[in-house]
Amino acid sequence: MSSSQSLLGRLFGGLWSLIVGLYRLIVVLFTLLIIAGIWFAIKGSPSQKMEDNVALVIYPTGQLV
Repeated sequence: MSSSQSLLGRLFGGLWSLIVGLYRLIVVLFTLLIIAGIWFAIKGSPSQKMEDNVALVIYPTGQLV
């Protein structure tokens, strides 16, 4: 008896390896995306410099209730 797999077994084995590889790639990319989101949320944007003695001017538009 031969120890090699049949053509159908190799085909499904290769297909399964492709599915598992894509799954791992998606998990790694999703994990990196989560880590990057947490990093940017913690780091934040640089603070804006404000001069001393500056007035806040508001121009309301629309109907005020």
